[in-house]
Amino acid sequence: RSGLREQVGISLESLAPAVLARARELFSKFKDDGECGGGGGGARTHPAREAGGEGAMPSRHRWGAGLVEDAETHEAWQEAVESAGSISELATAPFKLDAPPETLQLLETLLVRGSGVPVKYRLTCWPIWLGVAERQARAEITGRPYSYWAGGCEAPLPEHVEMCIDADVPRTRDDLPNVQREALRRVLVAYARFCPAIGYSQGLNHIAGVFLKLGFEDEATFWMLVAVMEELLPLCHAQDLSGLFRDTAVADVLLETFVPSRIAALAAADYQLLWIATDYFLTIGTKDVPFSVVLRLWDFCFLHGPRALFAGFLAHMEQFFPVLEEDDDGRDCETVMLAFAAASRAGDPEVFAKRLQGFLHHRQGGISEDFVAGLRATFSGMGESRVAAMQTCFGSSPSSSPSLAHAVARGSGESGEVAVPSCSISNSSASPSANYAVACATGESGASAIPSSR
Repeated sequence: RSGLREQVGISLESLAPAVLARARELFSKFKDDGECGGGGGGARTHPAREAGGEGAMPSRHRWGAGLVEDAETHEAWQEAVESAGSISELATAPFKLDAPPETLQLLETLLVRGSGVPVKYRLTCWPIWLGVAERQARAEITGRPYSYWAGGCEAPLPEHVEMCIDADVPRTRDDLPNVQREALRRVLVAYARFCPAIGYSQGLNHIAGVFLKLGFEDEATFWMLVAVMEELLPLCHAQDLSGLFRDTAVADVLLETFVPSRIAALAAADYQLLWIATDYFLTIGTKDVPFSVVLRLWDFCFLHGPRALFAGFLAHMEQFFPVLEEDDDGRDCETVMLAFAAASRAGDPEVFAKRLQGFLHHRQGGISEDFVAGLRATFSGMGESRVAAMQTCFGSSPSSSPSLAHAVARGSGESGEVAVPSCSISNSSASPSANYAVACATGESGASAIPSSR
């Protein structure tokens, strides 16, 4: 997405078979461990909270003090904006085939420099990177703009959906004033109407809350939330949580490939990867980290798409998850969890941004868009013929709308009720299961790519 020429990096073909086998076994546990959730659109509680205990998501996020922006960073951005002609020209440069390479490199440098993107420029860049204007234009043509979903739509919300939204709005961020809390409720209600296949689930409130806290109005927040759900987190909030389980398996492969020491640390502490992945993927990394770190992560995610989401996960694990020293006799899961949370809360945003950028572009050639799409397809459970059939029926990519993505999941037989598993990473080094061996032998491993809007 950045327009930078990518180095030859990791690909599906270059992965050791055991790495994919281990992640596939992990994914199978997610799907086979039991049942939870509902079969239709509705509201669901956060899986980590349902699990209970110390690992549960707290009712409120406490991100501490506000953003700190330094004059030197502002000056650097101002010079870049003047050189490009406007902030819009600078923000759209990565999407232009004739954009000067030096402009693209400058934007990448600015993303990690000092305090990062100044808030006044984020208010322009994020909607551009997420295609808000295009979505608004299409909605106007169809006669269903934000105002329709926020109040003009006559279809009432199911009572349990509205109750869940009303319960979560007051416990979303401590620092939202009442006027923004009222806006948050309007946005969540509008999204539940827009996408009844998902309705409402915990995590959406935290994503929308960040947009509102940063200063976006209701309508921009709504369309950015739609874009995030379609492009970054497809099926992660679906009724069967298939996208969450898929992305956890992808994260497992990437950790083993790029940061194997953290896989070993998880196993040593008997710490489940799903605990971390649930909070990260359902809220785009807003759990237990400073607000400034969240914004740095989102800068990259909105500009570069899903590959930055996974690069951010690797940066998060490498920077914050504790690794035992050689002379350490080991730590129990609770101790590791507390140390992980403490390190996350004290995270340095500039260090995090540089680490993320390293995974994205440089380390082992970087994480490419095709690599992430291939891994997601491997664990999606959908064959190429089924995706093609859905495209023929709907004239669209399955990832182009939440309801269509949900329909694809149902059509592939993935929509049953799925439980949040209690499988441990400590068992993840076991040999591939018999089911996986049969799948490999019969060619059912499903390595077809799902079309993506990025």
